[in-house]
Amino acid sequence: MSSYLPNCSQLCELPSSLQRVAKTACDPSSPPEIVAIALQILFNAFDQRRDRGENLVPLFFPLIHSILDSARLPLELDATTTSKSTSSTLCAYRALELLSLCNIKQLVKTASTVWPLAWAWIQLMDNHDFFPGAQEFARYPLLELVDNLTGNYAVAEMIFATPDTGLFLAHAWAEMVSCAKQHRLTGVIAPDLSSEIPHLSSVTSVLSAARYFPSQQEEIVAGVGGMENMALLIKAYIPLICDQIKIEDAEMLPDLVEILAPSLMFVVQFGLDDNRLWDNLARVGYAKVVTKSVATVAQCAIKHRFSLDPVIFPFTRHLVHVSRLRPAQALYGGLLTALRLLVSHYDPSEKNVALDITLILNNVMQSMLHYSPLLAVAKTLQMALGVESAHKKRFARLPRLLQNEWGGFVGFARERLQILEKFRSAAVSTKRSCDNIECRVLNAIKTGLRRCAACKLAFYCSKQCQTVSWQKYNHRTVCAGICPDSTKEQRDVRFHHFAILHDYQAQKADLLLQKLAHITQNGNIDYCVTLEYRAGRCTANVEPISRYQNTIERHPAVNWSCVDRKEMHIVRVFNGWEEEAVQFALVLRSNTSIVFDQLARLARSIPPGRNLIKVLTSCPSIIQQVHELAGVPVVETYEGDANL
Repeated sequence: MSSYLPNCSQLCELPSSLQRVAKTACDPSSPPEIVAIALQILFNAFDQRRDRGENLVPLFFPLIHSILDSARLPLELDATTTSKSTSSTLCAYRALELLSLCNIKQLVKTASTVWPLAWAWIQLMDNHDFFPGAQEFARYPLLELVDNLTGNYAVAEMIFATPDTGLFLAHAWAEMVSCAKQHRLTGVIAPDLSSEIPHLSSVTSVLSAARYFPSQQEEIVAGVGGMENMALLIKAYIPLICDQIKIEDAEMLPDLVEILAPSLMFVVQFGLDDNRLWDNLARVGYAKVVTKSVATVAQCAIKHRFSLDPVIFPFTRHLVHVSRLRPAQALYGGLLTALRLLVSHYDPSEKNVALDITLILNNVMQSMLHYSPLLAVAKTLQMALGVESAHKKRFARLPRLLQNEWGGFVGFARERLQILEKFRSAAVSTKRSCDNIECRVLNAIKTGLRRCAACKLAFYCSKQCQTVSWQKYNHRTVCAGICPDSTKEQRDVRFHHFAILHDYQAQKADLLLQKLAHITQNGNIDYCVTLEYRAGRCTANVEPISRYQNTIERHPAVNWSCVDRKEMHIVRVFNGWEEEAVQFALVLRSNTSIVFDQLARLARSIPPGRNLIKVLTSCPSIIQQVHELAGVPVVETYEGDANL
């Protein structure tokens, strides 16, 4: 029983229709079942009066304190729970429902006494998942109470300092998403989902407040069952809000945008504190989901003419991450279209948004070095350009810098798509040269070659050539080092090599001049070509091989990489804003014996120690010869080693 009797003197201030019900609830002799019914009647009546601006709940603080008194807590709740325990828990649940209707200012004043009583019951019900008499989303009244209390920062500190609060938040969040998903599956409330807006608001509000407390983040992850489950929850939760925006009436849309913004920022902030979140989001397919959500919201904003200012930066932050981690998924989800729609709402004063847009485009351009993302660009670019054509006036108002960024991206994408077409053409896929470096019977281009079944990268004109390469030149080790795991990966590896070789050929004349300069200045060919990729664009240079000796020696084909027409190259790929590059060695057939021999002859014709720039100025024919060498086809009959 309660440690003190409630003060019922205030009940006379209630409307006469409620006084009798309230007195029944206050009567210590009333059975718990009757008290619970009385509290439910009061809750329904007060909820209606709250809509009219009346708040009568403070009159019942003594009653609520009495019902929530810790002396009434059951010792345990399980399958054998007694009816008395069930009734007392039901009364407590109804009292918490009633308390959640209280004015926030009034609630904050009594937080120091109310919260310990309320939390003891909340934790009990949450731990046992026992909410007698509750409807769907049973934790909602309890979550709403926490939401009201955490509106004050001082009170929020007290609440989030309470152990296991984050576990309850996680359980409430997961329950809300589960209920909403069930509604969509069964069509119970579709297309009218307005009843979910308060649920979304409370979940978002409490999660946003909790993100400033590191201990809560750890408990939330534990409460949902680990980081992967958290990623799945986010993947389901963000589209819930965005889908709601798609079907709600226009007057509700600004409110939903205000709910969406902190939800997105919760994910952004959480990802800053724990890098595992974005990795898990990438694995569960969040990239495609969030890009579709961005497009949905942006299209609704254009249609209904409401502001997207609160969500533009959070959205671009999400797109930066997914375009870096899963560019192909994001592109198939409509990344380019979503970005163009989002940019049409851009406020020039938002400098961070402009930076994010640049990073997103750079991430996509960088990904075009690989087959799958480039194929996705081929299938989605035209749709994004169609969006631009449909809203010319909106895009015409964008800052010149962003227009130039987009124009540069489109131009670069079209160049890369030409490479894709060459790669997919029959001429590239069937006409090759033998990869046995001892083969002396090559035609300029040969068809119908045998392909290595392991790595799918090496081709041979006969079984004998394949045997020589496999046994004498240890192609078995090469296969083990580069063998892809699937047909898709094999294609991606082949295209990756093809694209890098294309970038080499585009700068070949300049590279030959750099090689010539190295030979004349150092008297040796101890150099290698470095191909540095930033935002998809390649910068090629010739550098001393000693700088990259460790990287080269780790390559499985290092022992035969400089024989015949093959050369070892160093590829360095910078991702987004990171200054540390992914660096690896790559063997490419980038030159021919004709090029090697002619380059050696040109080097011998230049006196040692002479300044190459002065030599080229006085003898422009050398430049012409180098450009002619750059045009020599890579695949040709082997003519012997260069004599340098």
